[in-house]
Formats: sequence, C-alpha cells, structure tokens
Amino acid sequence: MNHNILKQVIFEQIEIIQNAEIIERNYAFEKNANYILVGLRRAGKSTLLYKIARELVEEGSEWSQIVYVNFEDDRLLGFTKEDFNDIVETAHELSDAKEIYYFFDEIQIVDGWEHFARRMADQKKHVYITGSNAKMLSSEMEKVLGGRYLSKMIMPFSLSESLDYKKIAHDEKAMLTSSKSAKIRRGCREYIANGGFPEAQLLTNKREYIKSVYEKVLLRKQE
Repeated sequence: MNHNILKQVIFEQIEIIQNAEIIERNYAFEKNANYILVGLRRAGKSTLLYKIARELVEEGSEWSQIVYVNFEDDRLLGFTKEDFNDIVETAHELSDAKEIYYFFDEIQIVDGWEHFARRMADQKKHVYITGSNAKMLSSEMEKVLGGRYLSKMIMPFSLSESLDYKKIAHDEKAMLTSSKSAKIRRGCREYIANGGFPEAQLLTNKREYIKSVYEKVLLRKQE
C-alpha cells in the first residue's frame, strides 16, 4: 500500500477527530487494555474512539502517535490483509515515539483482519477496533481474538442517556415535581419517536436520519 496515501488518510482523519463534536457516553475503558467495539452502525463507536484519542493527547501524547484508519475510506478500496504491515511502517515514519496508538474503524471490511489484530496484541501494541456486521458480535470476537481484546457492545442512547444529553433531570425528586415530570414525559415521547442514535440528536430532521440508517442496514443484509 502506498505510504503517502496512508499518511493522507491518517492526517485527514486527525483533523476530523480534532474538530468533531463529542457526545459524552456512559462507557469506561481500561488504560492499558486493547478494545474491540461492536454494535449497530451509527451507534457511536467511532465517536468513542475519537474521545479516547483526544484523551490520550490531553494526557501528554502527541497527535503523531495517533494512527487512525477508517477502512470505509474510498482511498483504501482494494486494501488486503497483506497491506496491514504498511500501516505499522507508516506509523513509525510519522513518529519516533515508543508508544503508538492504533485505531482501526470498520476493520471487518478487510478479509483476514483478525490475524493482524492478534499479532498486534501479541506484540503489545495499543489497539482499538470497531466493527458493525453480524460476524463482529462480542461472543464471536472472544473466540476469534482469543482473549487478547476486551469486547464492548456499543448501543444507541438509552432513555436515561437521552434525557441526560437533553439536560432533563430524571431522578425521583424530578419525577415528583410537576414541571420537571412534564419535561421527562416529553423527553420520553421524543425518545419513542426518534430513537437514541447519538448523531441524530444534533439534527433537526431526526426521522430522515433514522430512515437512512435503517435502509443502509437492511440493504446490506440483503446483499
């Protein structure tokens, strides 16, 4: 794989991470563990990786130590398992640091990715992975990766998270207060109507967004 193309992909993704609006989620990650995040498309897996990357920089890492590759990028069409090592080589061209943090988004697109993922873990690399097809279920990943990664299922907002995002108090005291309980009921109605996709919370036409996600998942299942 051409290293200059990989550098372009990495540099442009870093800009996306730096400028992204991060929606806080109720997920915690161990500092020294490798993770694979699985779940429905648009549930917020990539945004969680953005948050982890930002936190690493806030804690003292350089952006050059962040290697984020989204395998849905059209410049990576035709990428095969034999090309994975080019990512590692490119990472060391970009940084002399001992610690490099690898983020692989939608890695299931590349056949045979699990062999590379196991090798990276065995070499004590820091790796975060996302995937969103039926083969990327937590139970399956535990078998494929042999315990080398912690698997975390990422779901759209729960009702509680949705209310938290909208800054609607929903503790017992709030539910017993007329004005606040009215806000909770309205928040519940909106959640039933519009679901809990995190990105949809930022949009005016939430139903159109939900329709597009549904169609994408449905059509892919029929392929």
